[in-house]
Amino acid sequence: MSNFAKKLRAIGFSIMILILTVSQFGWAVNSAAAQTGDNPEAGPVHIRWFVGIGTGTDPMQIATEQEVVADFNASQPDIVLSLEIVPFESAKDTLKSELTAGNAPDIVGPVGWAGANEFRGQWLDLSTLNGWASYDTAQFPTNLLNWYNTEEGQVALPFLVYPTATYYNPALFDAASLNYPPAHYGDSYVLDGNSLTWDWDTVAQVAKRLTLDNTGKNSTQVGFDKTHVTQYGFSPFWQSALTHFGSYWQSGTLLSGTPGSYTATTPAAWKAAAHWNYDGMWGSQPFIANGPDASSPTFGSGNVFNSGKLGMTTMPSWYTCCLIGDFVQQGNTFQLGALPSYNGQVAGRVDADTFRILSASKHPEQAFIVLQYLLDEGADKLLTVYGSGTGAFSAIPAKQQATLNRLASRYPFVTQTSWDVLVAGLAYPDDPSAESYLPHMQQASTYIQTVSDTLYYQDDLNVDNELATMESGLQTIFNKKYKISGNTGVPGAILSYNNGGPKTVTASSSGYYQIMVPSDWSGTITPSKPGRTFAPISRTYHLVSQDWATQYFSQTATFESNATQDGWILESAENSNTGASVNATSALYLGDNNLKKQYRGMLSFSTGTLPDTAVITGLTLKIKKNTVIGGGDPVSIFQGLMTDIKTGYFGTLATLQAADFQATSSKTLGPITPALASNWYSINLINGKDYINQLATSGGLTQIRLRFKLDDNNNAIANYLSLFSGDATATNRPQLVVTYYVP
Repeated sequence: MSNFAKKLRAIGFSIMILILTVSQFGWAVNSAAAQTGDNPEAGPVHIRWFVGIGTGTDPMQIATEQEVVADFNASQPDIVLSLEIVPFESAKDTLKSELTAGNAPDIVGPVGWAGANEFRGQWLDLSTLNGWASYDTAQFPTNLLNWYNTEEGQVALPFLVYPTATYYNPALFDAASLNYPPAHYGDSYVLDGNSLTWDWDTVAQVAKRLTLDNTGKNSTQVGFDKTHVTQYGFSPFWQSALTHFGSYWQSGTLLSGTPGSYTATTPAAWKAAAHWNYDGMWGSQPFIANGPDASSPTFGSGNVFNSGKLGMTTMPSWYTCCLIGDFVQQGNTFQLGALPSYNGQVAGRVDADTFRILSASKHPEQAFIVLQYLLDEGADKLLTVYGSGTGAFSAIPAKQQATLNRLASRYPFVTQTSWDVLVAGLAYPDDPSAESYLPHMQQASTYIQTVSDTLYYQDDLNVDNELATMESGLQTIFNKKYKISGNTGVPGAILSYNNGGPKTVTASSSGYYQIMVPSDWSGTITPSKPGRTFAPISRTYHLVSQDWATQYFSQTATFESNATQDGWILESAENSNTGASVNATSALYLGDNNLKKQYRGMLSFSTGTLPDTAVITGLTLKIKKNTVIGGGDPVSIFQGLMTDIKTGYFGTLATLQAADFQATSSKTLGPITPALASNWYSINLINGKDYINQLATSGGLTQIRLRFKLDDNNNAIANYLSLFSGDATATNRPQLVVTYYVP
């Protein structure tokens, strides 16, 4: 038994193993709708792992993620882990839709600070969990652990980290007869026989000596032509946004205040960094590649260090991905040195990806168990693909040697001292992160980059005026209000909503309403009108993205299977795939008989009463177990359930026919291995929502055919699952639960 399984045994779980597979870019087959409660007798708990907001969607990564999922499921019997892989381009929208629909996954990641902060307010405080006290957090460096302890609580644990260092081209230093940047933090830099503190002022002095014009003069020499620079001493290029480069001087944020009355203020250190950069680009002795030069082919078309014509840059370790090509092939080498200090303090940059648990998770304790596995045992495999092309390190020091070995193999000319100083950079994370939360984050970040680019591309600007303009613009963005729009479906409905105190608004004659609230608003809106029932009665909004500005009250419709149109169909002969006999009055059978003939079940629902324009956000089939003939668990024995959905009805008639056994379906989902809770199976069919009949055509029906993946188990012994049909008492009948809204 693995160490992980022992951890679970200690908790006292005792349930069966269930392993699911997922398509490369598909949804997890099981979902929150199929999850059971935390009662061990109800079956294993299902946990969904959402991948796509950050790294993790490359084919090689997906294969390893699937392997880790299988390893986890095989290591213990109590939790079923499944993957939900969504392409990066649509991942954020997909997650927002799932949160809105109440179908949230449990774990999200790997995700960086920027991606996670677009969902601020949605992450679980891990320290509130029962399992937190027994988890060994001492394996993580304290500064990295505390990094994720924000005003929202302990929102994550460190996993994948990218430390920073000063990258330098030793050949250019040698040609200028300059000493290399210090190899250890605290060491001085010797320039012209003088021992200097390795700070940004010293970097400027050294960088000026490394900046050359077309005659070979450096920028400190008389006659230097700054209009014909052929080599620069320093450039931040991909870290040029004020929030990023400023964090190398001192960690900070532009945001202060409270929702609705935010203030944008540039930290003093960031102002100093902006002036240093601007003077380095446009001053009389330039040493930084300005925007036009940095973007030119001469200087790498944006990747300035890769051109071989840059002395130094500061960059996270993911930059090692970009040096194996032209840079090395052209005979260049690099080494790594310590980061400079500002006012006696080193402020670094550490980019990071990790896993987070959503506060909407229905099973947070079990999600935390999975999280531990991903950070510990599963990390050994995941790190090989998440960091295969980059300098991605485990946040756990004991696991960092693998990355060092990989980097040393790729760049044999880099000294061990260089790798040591890179790892030492983990002691200087930017806390708060350079990608920390800002209201309307995408718009704010774009605006900050635009102002930063203005400084990089335009000479003769007043830096303080530009920063003041940026602050004013950001303050407007930060305090921009959301328009919450919706449709209750009931004209004149009264909506009560809480935003610093209960308020009400009356829906218009069409049932449509709009409410203006400040950014970061969260609250509950409750519609009411005599004689009208809403499902759900109230709706809580956490507005973390303008994409969520339009919301609708969802409603739920529950359809019972039609007794006269459902039942079982038996195959004519083994492997014939043709129906023979039917029974529309007894229970549904799934499995085989003693002649190895397959049973299939048919369900029929009158869904034509749904509004024609209804947008379905949730779709769950609920079927109740009656008994098992032949023993065992047929769902497991026959390798899972298959569901065939038909818009309208199978065959030529709505009533049960033998030919329904093999009739073509509109959509097939499965195999699905749902858990059993209080003798009910709950099956998520959301991927079949487009095939639900919302019209009066074909009798307004949606039919669902149930079968097992295996047609029989070849033992010539009857073995089948009996399910209650529409002929059963009302409390036992199959149900199709549809959650929807009407725009």
